[in-house]
Amino acid sequence: MAYTPVTYRVVVVEDPTQDFAVRYATQADLEGDEALPTSRTGLPINDLYVRDDIPPPTRLTVSQQRAAIPGDLFQTTTTVTEALGIQTQVFVFRTVDQTYSHVATVSDMVWWPNTYEEALEDGNNYYRLASCVVSFDNVSTADEFASYTLVRLDRLTTAYSTYKLEFEGSDTHVYEAP
Repeated sequence: MAYTPVTYRVVVVEDPTQDFAVRYATQADLEGDEALPTSRTGLPINDLYVRDDIPPPTRLTVSQQRAAIPGDLFQTTTTVTEALGIQTQVFVFRTVDQTYSHVATVSDMVWWPNTYEEALEDGNNYYRLASCVVSFDNVSTADEFASYTLVRLDRLTTAYSTYKLEFEGSDTHVYEAP
């Protein structure tokens, strides 16, 4: 699978489980940092390389507003305003009543459509949107929900990145009997 070409440098980083480890750092990663002068991989550290097999990083930019609203309710509005390497639609809703269900998992990102209309058309039980508004009748529950939502978004970003980098794709294996 080919992605948009990425310019990178080889960077040696400390790894407590090994004598050294190598990671690929993009130019943006290296701004303000100097790469170490040698590498045990044989690749010169300060030379630039271009690869088209490195997926873009996974990043979500999220806006969250918390407010008291009429009726003694406490409302949290969470919106993904920008995304890189992942879709913005990360909040899962039930199709039957269009109510918020949960922050998406990697499986949800793969299986559920981005709109209510697509979910209806395809007969899906769930769909995803880029924003969710949830209200509670007490401030402590609303606060816990708001905090936990941000934790779940962070976990999704990490899990989705792992999925894109390490799992998605295809391999061919040949096994022969001796």
